[in-house]
Amino acid sequence: MKLRLIVLSAAVIATLPLPSHTQTPASSVDPYRDEPFVFERYDTTTTMKADGTGDIVQHVIVRIQSDGVARQFSVLNLSYASANSTATMEFVRVHKPDGGTVNTPVDDAMEMPAEVTREAPMYSDLKEKHLPVRSLASGDRLEYQFHTVLTKAQAPGQFWGAEHFLVQGGVVLEQSLTLAVPEKTYVQVWSPNHKAMPVTRDGMQVWTWTSSQTKASARDENGKMTVAKVKDPDEDADGRKLPSVAWTTFHSWAEVGDWYRGLAEQRLQPTASVRAKADELTRNAKTPQEQAEALYRFVATQVRYISLSFGVGRFQPHTPDEVLDHGYGDCKDKDTLLESLLRAKGMTTAPVLIGAGIAPVTDVPSPSVFNHAITTVELPDAAGKPERVWLDSTAEVAPFRVLMPVIRDQQALVIPDKAPAAMEKTPANPPYAYHEDFVAEGTLDSDGLLKSHMVLTARSDNELELRSMMRWVGEQSIVASLPRC
Repeated sequence: MKLRLIVLSAAVIATLPLPSHTQTPASSVDPYRDEPFVFERYDTTTTMKADGTGDIVQHVIVRIQSDGVARQFSVLNLSYASANSTATMEFVRVHKPDGGTVNTPVDDAMEMPAEVTREAPMYSDLKEKHLPVRSLASGDRLEYQFHTVLTKAQAPGQFWGAEHFLVQGGVVLEQSLTLAVPEKTYVQVWSPNHKAMPVTRDGMQVWTWTSSQTKASARDENGKMTVAKVKDPDEDADGRKLPSVAWTTFHSWAEVGDWYRGLAEQRLQPTASVRAKADELTRNAKTPQEQAEALYRFVATQVRYISLSFGVGRFQPHTPDEVLDHGYGDCKDKDTLLESLLRAKGMTTAPVLIGAGIAPVTDVPSPSVFNHAITTVELPDAAGKPERVWLDSTAEVAPFRVLMPVIRDQQALVIPDKAPAAMEKTPANPPYAYHEDFVAEGTLDSDGLLKSHMVLTARSDNELELRSMMRWVGEQSIVASLPRC
């Protein structure tokens, strides 16, 4: 923060009213002195090549203004997928209030598997670098720069991305997003609320968008600090996040579907072990509906869900045999296993990419607007005609055909095996009418003792919460009963 010194003449000073008590001039008071931290700079520069490789540089300067935040930033963490990228910490510096600087040698960074790999080794390509920051304390300014190199394109000759400016959660004095692409490469750029014109420099088209969030936190009547309430310009009427900036080299959603189909379709074909498992699970099922329900129930409840956003680490799902062998998978893995089992019984399926809590930008065909994968299968309706049925096996406790509220009535990309992919809306309503019934019966004797029996019957979204709670209680009971060493 820069302060400007203004010199006044004695005559002018004599005309100023005297303060009633000694106080610091308002112009010298830091409006952010009570913030736990302040981002002075938060810059991200993405440089892409025509083949889909590139690099991302993140440069951050953050003012540390509390002991808790100093502890939070005391170990910096850089995550990356080793299968298609490398990552380096280029420098880490602590600027002291007296003007001194303490450098942390970046060679001290420790590389280790990401935390998720400890419970799910199948995702061993996810890595992290951890670096303890030297001499960081409240009152310091921490500056660091991370560099991620995208060594392998997720789709040959294609690239895409999306960024959301930091708006809620703290003060950001200056933030910038820069995108540089080869001058003759087709790219569609979307940023309706943040205008930027590209400039040509050294054979590259370069866009730079800037933003800030300068509203300070407020202190309530009890002296407690609360983060400033700021309207995020990049969200829709339902409060779902939109990208501040998005870009893609895909021309259409059909092209996006062709790319994902190329990754997943071969793995959706049933193997001998998948066919055997499907036969075992459906031996008592008499109709396609009963078969589909039995297969869904197995994948939903017996294959552990690893919560990773679609595209973290890799976009290609693991094979159904791998998922069966390991007994766990992320959203695209569970979809692949379920589709393979359904196809083993002769059913027609299609994967679906969707954004849970993310508003899709239908004008920008890009995988970056999706963070989840679910399943569709064609089943005969009451008249015997094929009907598309939507299933989400990651919502482990959800009844057959029930989608979680966050993905109902939402645009999603359906990717059939023999037709172009297209955006469609998920069902707006559950497959049956919702209702809740609560019945309490009791007696109160002359001594004031109440004996009662209460029954809650829920066929609603509350049912999902109750199912989750009961499952959690059951798991904790099993853990508690295990012998201790």
